[in-house]
Amino acid sequence: MVPKVILCYYIQTKYVIGEVQLWQNAFLALRARLDSLRSCVRAKPVKWHINPHSGVPIYVQLVQQVKTAIAAGVLREGDRLPTVRELALELTINPNTVARAYRELERAGFIETTPGRGTYVKAAKHPPMPAEERRRRLATVVEVMVAEARALGFTDEEILETVRAAVAGQAGNGGSA
Repeated sequence: MVPKVILCYYIQTKYVIGEVQLWQNAFLALRARLDSLRSCVRAKPVKWHINPHSGVPIYVQLVQQVKTAIAAGVLREGDRLPTVRELALELTINPNTVARAYRELERAGFIETTPGRGTYVKAAKHPPMPAEERRRRLATVVEVMVAEARALGFTDEEILETVRAAVAGQAGNGGSA
């Protein structure tokens, strides 16, 4: 239903013959305005975590975080990512680092950059990943996570306990990390 205030404003500024055409035009104008507003807003903010001391290049950390956010459903098809400048300022890193991460993600088919519009999450058009490749990627993610946790001073038992809690869906609630 079209809000009365917007409809009244539209009726006063646009003289249209026929009630059906009036409603249709009002609806189309409102829909176009909502679409333009929707494209400017990021759906859910992603909490970026960069560890410059982990030994993993910062651009790789960004690539992994975007992929993880897409896999977890935090970022969905059509969601807008921050601009290179915005993200570089937010993380206090070099814009070239963000640009490199975005290039890697674009090459892999996860995002799409349109000049003048921004960078958006792209629809997945590639077939499901083979099991061997999935295991290899999981091993890489786990190795990075373990290295970072050890660098923070956690014992192997604390790391395992936190991972078990995360698998059980209780990360942050019951893990002793």
